[in-house]
Amino acid sequence: MKHNLISSLIAVVLISMLLPGCALIFSPSRESVNVSCATPGATLHFDGDSVGTDKARIKFNKYHVYNIVTAEKEGYKSRNYCVTLDRYAPTIAFIMVDALAIVVPTFMIKRNDMLDPSVELGDDLLIIPGVILASVISTDLRHVKTHRYEKNPIIPALIPYDLRKSDEKYLLVDSTNIDVAARDQTEAIYSRFSKYEDERPTTKKAKSYTNSRLTVNNTIFDRSLNYTLHKMRFIDTVNNVFPNFNNTLYLNATVRKIKFHEIKSPYGNSSNLTGGGPEHMPNHLFAIELAIDWDVMDFYKQKLTTLRTVEKSDLFTISYNANKDDLVYELYNALRDNMDLSIMSVRRKLTNRGLLKITDKQEVVETIEIPVPSADIRQKNEFSKSCVKITIGDNTGTGAIISADGYIVTSYHLVAGNKAVKVTFDDSTSAEATIVRRSENCDMALLKTEKSGLTPLLLSDNTDPEIGMDVWAVGANTAAGSGFNLSRGIISGVRRNNSLIMLQTDVSLNYGNTGSPLIDDKGAAVGIVSFKIVQHGVEGLGFALSGHDVLKQLGLKYRQQ
Repeated sequence: MKHNLISSLIAVVLISMLLPGCALIFSPSRESVNVSCATPGATLHFDGDSVGTDKARIKFNKYHVYNIVTAEKEGYKSRNYCVTLDRYAPTIAFIMVDALAIVVPTFMIKRNDMLDPSVELGDDLLIIPGVILASVISTDLRHVKTHRYEKNPIIPALIPYDLRKSDEKYLLVDSTNIDVAARDQTEAIYSRFSKYEDERPTTKKAKSYTNSRLTVNNTIFDRSLNYTLHKMRFIDTVNNVFPNFNNTLYLNATVRKIKFHEIKSPYGNSSNLTGGGPEHMPNHLFAIELAIDWDVMDFYKQKLTTLRTVEKSDLFTISYNANKDDLVYELYNALRDNMDLSIMSVRRKLTNRGLLKITDKQEVVETIEIPVPSADIRQKNEFSKSCVKITIGDNTGTGAIISADGYIVTSYHLVAGNKAVKVTFDDSTSAEATIVRRSENCDMALLKTEKSGLTPLLLSDNTDPEIGMDVWAVGANTAAGSGFNLSRGIISGVRRNNSLIMLQTDVSLNYGNTGSPLIDDKGAAVGIVSFKIVQHGVEGLGFALSGHDVLKQLGLKYRQQ
């Protein structure tokens, strides 16, 4: 008899675990919620669709538990807001009906047992109804349907982008990389959303989720970061053709730590009562935290400092049965969101350190006098005698000899970061040249070699050269050897970049023409090649700094005879 009772009790317990109560039966699986944003004019998005401006009434699927609503507005950082179940629905009161439906009949049966001695049901009769009642109530209390969403949730105010000011430098992301040691790839798990908000993970210490170093070079996020900088007006939006030599900073971003935050559903597996399926499975809620080192460099890619940012992305969801493509897509969105927050953070750090302020880097303090060349070089095949090939690693450029005693001018970006460079003359001899002066404002550098008896070029002081005049550029051969290439074109325009005179030319230029002299038919250098526009649909558009400004910016003066 006792064995049968225990078997029956076990069977009842197992069956009762699947029994829904009245509270669950009469609770809806979907609920409409009024969601608004504290920022006027923000557009709300849910499940990939725009649902309203300022506020919207959205119907959520309770089985998904977590629902992400995104608020967006031009000029502001978008924000994801998690609308989740946080209270019992009024239908939870039906638990009392369940209790009465079980307790009252049990009481009446037990009462009849007491009044009729011929009936012997025993005290064990109370155990089975008690187990059923406890199971039904437990199921109702833990099920998503018996809960409701927060009342009239308000998405906090969006953060406006801190736009570039007129006295601040431009910013460009040069590269983004990931280099994270195994110990710095961690995961924190939270048993419910409220614990995530209170920063109380279920595990006391975040666990590492890999045993190997994660290294990715040249990630796709530099494009995303530059897009954010474009919205913040830190990228030249007026399409100025001239480089901003003295008012541009470059950033190299390297991810050093990754922390994955995962928030689980606190409710029972609802699919047990429905047969499962995507509509009845909870979403996965997560955020990504990144520690990023930002190398800050000037226009010439010389490192100034390193700043670290630590930011946590907004929350994102992935459906329970997400395929690989959906998973990658949401992870990418979370990483991109984190990058947005990180670039805003590094902007604040740059401002606080005064690194964004435009300053005059002109360092010329005294005039250097050089002798006037004794004679002009008029033969085109002799132009290369007044040029040197400059080789730095894999980079090759050209320098123009401007004095017989060894002064040479070239583009500063070619020699930036060096104190001395190797120069090769037209006769294939080589020498070391020291960088004695630079002008970052105009991308020019003055070199000095101890070799004498050189054939110099005269730097023309003409501030208004004739448009259409013939010019030649002498460029170092980028292949092995010390040869030079000669190319011909015209001065196609005279442009001004702030106070600098830039000569526009259609001369064919290549990488070896960096720092090349632009020579007129009298053998005088009317300018020094600075850069060439390289983009789709643009041909034959190069620029040289006028000889007048080369002399002025480098503090050079011809000695009176």
